[in-house]
Amino acid sequence: MQQISACAGLSAREFNQRVADPHQFSGGGSVAALAGAGAGATALLVMRLNRRRRANAAHLAAMDADIARVTELIEGFYQQADQDLIVLDRLLHAQRQSKQIGERQLYWDALLAAARSPVNIASSVQELLQLVVEHVSRSSRFTVSDLAAAAVLAEGAARAALATSEINLVLLEEEPLGDADQLTALWQASRNLRATVIALATQIERNARAHIARPAPAATDLA
Repeated sequence: MQQISACAGLSAREFNQRVADPHQFSGGGSVAALAGAGAGATALLVMRLNRRRRANAAHLAAMDADIARVTELIEGFYQQADQDLIVLDRLLHAQRQSKQIGERQLYWDALLAAARSPVNIASSVQELLQLVVEHVSRSSRFTVSDLAAAAVLAEGAARAALATSEINLVLLEEEPLGDADQLTALWQASRNLRATVIALATQIERNARAHIARPAPAATDLA
């Protein structure tokens, strides 16, 4: 297996160049994870601005908890991006072993890990969106659009991650060593996450648009 270098610490240009380089390996999962981090950072900006608003003074404890959790989720996305590279490297190694010496169990185990890694990313996205929902009504009309943008970005990240998972699940179903119960559970988790993420992102975007359409607040409410 190759020596894995972290992708989360690269500049955006360096990371995208790496993704596009056929001599290196970066799966869709790592791209999705960093997109999740971007969505989280966008939401975190609005949450921090919301905390300064006098209208939200009664919610400071809850907002502080959400800000802390979103900060953790963003760091988790960075870790998931790097972990997905490790999982992909192990899968490529297992594929070579399977072709060279017929080692199928190693390949099946690596495929299973490659299916689970993106599901974990999508699960983090779901939690992020669940936190964002509560902050739409606490936002000003001038910042709530960023929550809508975060929601759309997060939805795309989750759907991209789940697409890579489902491809690996199809390959797992073709393997004679497959554990039907594990595959069924992962398929169900993937479908549930996809439906929930889409519903949450749609709710956030719809509510943000409705919030923007409201009459302009008094000047004192802009603080």
